[in-house]
Amino acid sequence: MTHKEGCPFRVIFSERGTWQHSLGLYLQRSLSVLAIDDPFLLRNPNEVNTFLNTLGKKEVGAFSADVKDLYYSLPQDPILEAPCWPKSVSSAESWCCESGLRAGRHDRRL
Repeated sequence: MTHKEGCPFRVIFSERGTWQHSLGLYLQRSLSVLAIDDPFLLRNPNEVNTFLNTLGKKEVGAFSADVKDLYYSLPQDPILEAPCWPKSVSSAESWCCESGLRAGRHDRRL
């Protein structure tokens, strides 16, 4: 067990060497033959950035993602630089506080 760098209360557990790891590998191999028809499935994390940039200057008030893979990594800098995020300081600060992200990532937007 370890902690994510910069987030001391976010614990990361490793399943390597446990029966859960073996079971997970078996299920992944067995289920990988099934065809997935999900219009919202992202095969590439950069698709989120592409989508946000298609919104152009139209501001959005919220962005929600159902994350089911804890090791999935979205490219945060390009997403946060998309032109659709609120420009006002109060909106951006509020969004940072509500999302739990560190405000330091948003200095360019503020």
